[in-house]
Amino acid sequence: MSNQQVKSAVSTWIAGLFVTAFFLNPSSVWDSITVNSAEMKLIPSVTAVTIDANNYESKEVTFSYENIPSETAVSIRYVHGSDIVTDLSWGDWNNHVTTLYITNVRIGEEVINVELYNQDTEDILATTQVTVTVIGTPEVYPSETSVSLDMDNHSSKTVWFSYDNIPATTKEWNIRYIHGEQVATSLEWGDWSNHMKPLHITPSRVGEETISFELYDTSTGETLAETEIVVDVSGTPKVLVSKSSVSMNIEDNQAETIWLSYENIPASAKEWNIRFVHGDEVVTSLEWGEWENQKKPLYITPARIGKEVITFELVDADTKEVFATTSVTVSVDGTTKLISSQDAVSVDMDKNETAEVFFSYANLPATIQNFNIHYSHDDEQATTLKWGSWENGKIPLYISGHHSGTETITVFLADADTSEVLAQTQITATVTGTEKPAEIPETTGTKMDLSVGMQYEIKSNQTNLTYQSSNTDVVVVSKRGMITAVGEGKAVVFITNSDGDVLEIEVTVHAPVVGDCNNDGVLNVADIVLFQKWLHNVPNTHLADWKSTDMNGDNKLNVIDLALMKQKLIAKG
Repeated sequence: MSNQQVKSAVSTWIAGLFVTAFFLNPSSVWDSITVNSAEMKLIPSVTAVTIDANNYESKEVTFSYENIPSETAVSIRYVHGSDIVTDLSWGDWNNHVTTLYITNVRIGEEVINVELYNQDTEDILATTQVTVTVIGTPEVYPSETSVSLDMDNHSSKTVWFSYDNIPATTKEWNIRYIHGEQVATSLEWGDWSNHMKPLHITPSRVGEETISFELYDTSTGETLAETEIVVDVSGTPKVLVSKSSVSMNIEDNQAETIWLSYENIPASAKEWNIRFVHGDEVVTSLEWGEWENQKKPLYITPARIGKEVITFELVDADTKEVFATTSVTVSVDGTTKLISSQDAVSVDMDKNETAEVFFSYANLPATIQNFNIHYSHDDEQATTLKWGSWENGKIPLYISGHHSGTETITVFLADADTSEVLAQTQITATVTGTEKPAEIPETTGTKMDLSVGMQYEIKSNQTNLTYQSSNTDVVVVSKRGMITAVGEGKAVVFITNSDGDVLEIEVTVHAPVVGDCNNDGVLNVADIVLFQKWLHNVPNTHLADWKSTDMNGDNKLNVIDLALMKQKLIAKG
């Protein structure tokens, strides 16, 4: 057999053996082929890496390969795991070795697949895996942890927030704020920019506020990290008025409106309000309106003539602490008036007629603490006059005839302390009929008790009587029979007619009754009611004796005197 025949026979045998083996167990064939050539490998320096994110660690893993044909151009690439916790970058090849630089971007565990592949065919030659575990605590960072703002300068501030170490399981996240217990700020988020979020802080109240911030998972609401900043807001609380001065005329009887507002409320105040305090000389009646757009109207009505400085206080509604004050000066002009119900009357003595004229007043100056009203006859003196009692701001004058004729009666409104005439008016009285002879007047008795300052008018329709006091340090009596108690003690008033007949009246004068503002000799509820009306500027309210009403002796009448008067009345029983 020739060599050629031998070769052919061997080839045929091998081919037959191959076909038989293939059909019997094909994988073993490929395995045997594989075994006959060296396995291509990609070898990492480590297969597991742990990174502490809070320590800002990074790691390096080197990769080498084996059994790659020298003529094969290779490259290497990584494929991130399902939960990405790393940022990866390759170094350069050096003697078939390259480095993978690993830094953390999230907290969690990631299995990174690394592939060695043919650059020309993209065929994968070898693969391996590296498990990276990133540990750490999620964090949220403000650009500043303390902020100072000044409300007086209308300052504001922007604080930027960033974050770190988000868990890989968190798909979306955000930052939220929680106001402190005492809210001193108004907060507004801006838009994210380069993984940072701005918070615009505007001061709203004076004080210190600790604001909490939470980095949270937007899907679950879970809080991932917390931080806080302290905002200190300075400023001066203010109460503001639309006008600092107001001029009015009382005769116009029109109200003026001013508006009150405020700034820089302390954060400690839960509720607040504005209140007014009348000046020493009260010339106004004041009434609040309702709050509207953080402004409150005050309606000012003129009540008396003069100038008043009204103080306004911004106060804590709970503690009554005064935060700020301001004032408004109100000037009220006008003319004080004495008004009579009629300006002419006629009486007939034969018919025993008596005319009644009512007097009231308007537009008193604020400086007047007390006033009186009195009359003056002219030379004719054709009338006999007698005052009634004040009621509803009016007092009657009873006019009867003394002798026939016409008389002009002048009535005066005067300051009781200085006797200054504030206003006056006149009445023309015409008397007809026959004059009656003089008689000693009837009295309620031959004895009377008065308090210092009280007056008593002896009733008589005649003028040709004479009056005399035995002790002018205790009692004085006018030529028309008005007894005035001027000092403590006893005196006798002698009344003599033209026939020489004499009537004696024994007068005992006691110390003035404290609080007896209507001068009726006793302190009772009527005095309290009268004084309350006077304090509230009820028109035509008259105090018969203001000095007895000055309970604490400071020459001023106010609510303190009213409180003391009530205490005295209660103690009196």
